[in-house]
Amino acid sequence: AAEAAPEELAVEGEGGAGIVVASGTRNRAKCEKTGPWLPFVRFDTSAVPKAFFTEDHLYLQHVRSGNYFSSDGDAITATGDAFDDNCVFLMELEGKDPGTPILDGMSVLLRHYASGNYLTAEDDFGDLKLEAKRPRGEKNERQLFDINKRSRPAELEHDDILFLESWLSNFIEVDTK
Repeated sequence: AAEAAPEELAVEGEGGAGIVVASGTRNRAKCEKTGPWLPFVRFDTSAVPKAFFTEDHLYLQHVRSGNYFSSDGDAITATGDAFDDNCVFLMELEGKDPGTPILDGMSVLLRHYASGNYLTAEDDFGDLKLEAKRPRGEKNERQLFDINKRSRPAELEHDDILFLESWLSNFIEVDTK
């Protein structure tokens, strides 16, 4: 005899959550685990996705101090322990549309949301600063940073720990005082 398809209970609204009720019999004699058996699966599409994409709002937080990167549009600081609109950055990939997943090892541009300027590392000794986007071939490599993640998977996810490597192969160091 053919088994009936599982019954799905629709949820109204835009939440997208649904419950699938398991049908059929369960052979408890073969089951080694004891305890309750939950006869449903819940899929909730209203949750924030774990993956991080270009143009997603990004708050950079120093791991040891807990301070957030912030800017007035020119200089970068990491002295505040709360975030506001001056702490929002966006990652961009040259030649890619918004919504592209960010992966470990990619070279990204970091744009300050409020000012529209880009994070720039001129040399080994100077402070990071924000400048207008430079065209390709006009020292725009100084605005590219390689993403280096601490763990797997390769996709950048929310709450990941990452390291930003400048065009000089230096990792960004933050003075939190």
